[in-house]
Amino acid sequence: MTLKEARTERGYTQKELAEITGVHQVQIAKIECGMVHIGNMTARNFLNLCDALNVDPHLLLPAEKQDRRGGNNR
Repeated sequence: MTLKEARTERGYTQKELAEITGVHQVQIAKIECGMVHIGNMTARNFLNLCDALNVDPHLLLPAEKQDRRGGNNR
């Protein structure tokens, strides 16, 4: 699941999500368009997004990030 998918499923605009989480709207936009990797944000901001979207953090991390922690994604 992508950040954009989670955000739109919950009916939030980027601006609304930014206001709820304290994550700047520009950062949210950059993550959604692929300019910034979601795994490169601070843990605090990442968890704020997950909490606001009611999403398990593992679902927002791409498979290659999960693999580094020992997951088997074949």
